[in-house]
Amino acid sequence: SCCLSCCSLIILLSFSYLVCFCSCLLVMMDVGEVDDDSTLGEIDQFLLGEAVDADSELKTLVQEFIDVLESDIVLEETGPSPSVAAGNDGLESLGKVSLSQKTKEKVNKVKAKLKKLREKATAIRRKVITGNASKTVREFIKEAPMVKVIDKFAFTCGVGMFSLIQYFIFQRPELFGYFYCCVMLPLLFVRYFVFSEDKLQYFLLDLCYFVTGASMLTVIAPAYVGRNLFLVAFVLGNGPVAAGNLAWRDSFVFHNVQKVTTVMLHGLPLMLSYSWRWLPNNDRMYSVVCGMQEKEDCSASIWEMIVYPTTFYVLWQLFYLVLTEGLMRKKLDADDNLKTSLRWITSSKGGLATLYKRLCVCVGAMKKGEDFNHHSLKTKLLFVSGQLLYTICTMIPTYFMFNYKHAHMFAVFFIWTLSIWNGAGYYINVFSKRYMEKIDQLEKDQEERKRVKNEAQRQQHEKKDS
Repeated sequence: SCCLSCCSLIILLSFSYLVCFCSCLLVMMDVGEVDDDSTLGEIDQFLLGEAVDADSELKTLVQEFIDVLESDIVLEETGPSPSVAAGNDGLESLGKVSLSQKTKEKVNKVKAKLKKLREKATAIRRKVITGNASKTVREFIKEAPMVKVIDKFAFTCGVGMFSLIQYFIFQRPELFGYFYCCVMLPLLFVRYFVFSEDKLQYFLLDLCYFVTGASMLTVIAPAYVGRNLFLVAFVLGNGPVAAGNLAWRDSFVFHNVQKVTTVMLHGLPLMLSYSWRWLPNNDRMYSVVCGMQEKEDCSASIWEMIVYPTTFYVLWQLFYLVLTEGLMRKKLDADDNLKTSLRWITSSKGGLATLYKRLCVCVGAMKKGEDFNHHSLKTKLLFVSGQLLYTICTMIPTYFMFNYKHAHMFAVFFIWTLSIWNGAGYYINVFSKRYMEKIDQLEKDQEERKRVKNEAQRQQHEKKDS
């Protein structure tokens, strides 16, 4: 039964990630343009098996190019023939110019044929995927029918992921740590590329990602990390990271990969630590959780639950400041589109920024009507001190979670119920309107692209006729 469940998990995750990876790869590969009607005709012949073998043609071109270069090199090493040497300088210069011109012509010929082969390959890939050799994969996945299919697939994977979480928590708690690693690694891998494209990559320096790393390290090598790193993962995962669900208003929107990633990032450490601390059949983590204590007497003092996590937090904060305010400061100052957590919060209207601004005004740190400025030292100090205060306050309840099962159970139930509630509100209040508007806009854009293309073809035919 255990082997069957593991195989099912691996197959499901592998299929999901393979589909996502292949989709991203195809989109990245689809960078060429094929607009030549004659080229498209050759492509159709190629698809029917009437064209030459592209691989052998490419080898022939490369060999011709090598032969030309070798002849050029040999001539330079051996020097001109005696007859040329006996001639005048003008003839010798003319020979060199002719050789150089011949080499350039051959290189240009090879480049032209290679370009033609790339156009063939691109068009073949497009025809297989989109059914039209002139339609790019980027355009295809943005069409309304394809968007619906992708969203349905993402929704199915999101619901399936939630079902797998319940299965491992209640049936295989000893395997939940491995499930956690299998889920988070691909999600973070995808998030890196998505955030890099949107210039949000500095969000990956936030505390929650370092806590995720500490949790994975505890799962992989519990005998080597010791109880101290476990307490770091437990306290920070159940404290500031879990409370990030409230701060960032996490929503379990099943069809949105980025929203699901955020929910997993803030919510799964809570479940992982619960499985370590309270669920049965988890003897592998016993020495890490309880140290030298007996299982019935397992407990942790407030001192050790504050000192080690706070030390970890301070080291992370120093590392973060060294990068963002030292090594990467010039790059960040030169491009305001690059976002960090500080820039995001200070530039946002309402929500967490408004709440923190009111708090600063109440304590006298800011004047009424004053705005945050992420370039100013004052704003940076306010946010560093505010985050430290937030971290310490959210760490305190973790003492009760470690020592009282029902307190920990309530925290898990509350955080995940809140994520689902926010997701339900998103689907009912936001998604139902935005999605139909999005689909309508995609259909309009698709019709506009067809109209522009037909108009361009009509003008091209008129020019040929004239």
